[in-house]
Amino acid sequence: MRYLVIVGDKLALLLVNAVLKYDSKAHITILATSKEVVEQASSLNVDQVLEGVESLSSKIDLKLVDVAIVQLESTSNSCELGRNLKRSGVPLVIAFTATAEASRVYADCGFSFLIHVGQFIESALGSIIGLDTWVEIPIRSFANLSVKAYRVFRRARLGISLRDITSEVSSVRGLVALYDKDGSYITSSDYLIAEGDLIVVASPTDRDLQSAVERLNKLFMLAERVYTALESRRPPG
Repeated sequence: MRYLVIVGDKLALLLVNAVLKYDSKAHITILATSKEVVEQASSLNVDQVLEGVESLSSKIDLKLVDVAIVQLESTSNSCELGRNLKRSGVPLVIAFTATAEASRVYADCGFSFLIHVGQFIESALGSIIGLDTWVEIPIRSFANLSVKAYRVFRRARLGISLRDITSEVSSVRGLVALYDKDGSYITSSDYLIAEGDLIVVASPTDRDLQSAVERLNKLFMLAERVYTALESRRPPG
């Protein structure tokens, strides 16, 4: 995957580390808006570091970018960038916001996802870019729960329903919830998981959570075997 990280302060290191945690083979270009941030970013293990927003159009081929992450101090500048990136065909555009007010403004700025800077950044970003990967959400300090999230990607083709998911973990203590890629809560048992959906599992203990995750992984693996078998029997053409 190719990432473009546009930063206006020293969050560059944190954002890059968060990306690499869930995509160790990521190709990352950093576009920094000040010399100070350029100096910091230059020490990171990335493909290139550029300075100035003007480099966006003159030095970067946006057709090659899979994910763009925007974090700037100016809400208006971030909003303009978000729209430009979306118009240029970048599939996934993520904004980091500083305030609740900025979150409301960003809603109409072309961003695929909004993450508040006050959140656990690694987990929040991981739940978006960690495709087909279980990501731990550290909320134990706020609630006595162990939580993991799973962003559906390739396994969307398997025809797994919400009923299949809830049935698989029915004997485990805890809750399972499904959200579509726009963040809407799914209630229909017949709903088939789609690309971009988010599965969230919450359990009272780490042991219960691990049991739920293992059960769902077995469900995915069985569905993959069935899918592969059916595909192998499909006539060519």
